[in-house]
Amino acid sequence: MMDAELVAEAGVQALLRGDAVCVPGLVTRAMTTAAVLTPQPVIDWLRRRAPWLRPPRS
Repeated sequence: MMDAELVAEAGVQALLRGDAVCVPGLVTRAMTTAAVLTPQPVIDWLRRRAPWLRPPRS
């Protein structure tokens, strides 16, 4: 887990560069990439199998 000060600094630097998205840290970047590349049917399957991933009922 990254230190909050380092994350804030990375965000400010990205803002000053004009970047719309900033994902600091290698592990966080890898997790974000994996989430984006995961096909929707796999996500749906995981949600059906894992009750803590189900959307809240309204």
